[in-house]
Amino acid sequence: MLEFRTGLRRFVHWSEQAAAAAGLSPAVHQLLLAVRGSSTPGGPTIGELADSLVVKHHTAVEAVDRAQRAGLVVREGDAQDLRVVRVRLTEAGHARLNDLTAQHLDELARLAPSFAGLWANLDSAGHTGHTGYTGHAEDAEDARAAD
Repeated sequence: MLEFRTGLRRFVHWSEQAAAAAGLSPAVHQLLLAVRGSSTPGGPTIGELADSLVVKHHTAVEAVDRAQRAGLVVREGDAQDLRVVRVRLTEAGHARLNDLTAQHLDELARLAPSFAGLWANLDSAGHTGHTGYTGHAEDAEDARAAD
C-alpha cells in the first residue's frame, strides 16, 4: 500500500510541476479540468466547480478570478436564468489544457507498467479484495484501519 500511495503522490507532484512549467498553479489547472469535464450545458456554475474541486465556494471564486485574469476562462450569464453565472474555457484555456493533458497522458503511459505492478502487489497481498468498506462514512474508519 505504501508503494502505491507513494506512486500516486509522485504523480501528483509531477503534475503540479508540469502545471507550474505551463504557467499555471495546480489549483487553476484543476479548475480548467473541472470546467472542461463538466457536463452542464453552458458550463458549470461556481458552486458546481466548488463541488467538483472539493473546495469552499470562495476558494472556487478565487481560482476562477485568477484563471479569468489569465484569459483562460470567462464568466457568462445563463441564457435561461440571468441570476446564474456559468464558467467556460476560452480558446487560450483550451489550448493550455490540451497541452498539459497531452503531457499527463504521456506520463501516465510511462508510469502504467509500474502502477500495474503496484496494483498486482496489492491484489496478491489481499488489499484489493472486499475490506468491508461500502463507501459509507461509518465504514471509512474500518477501511483505514485495514491499511
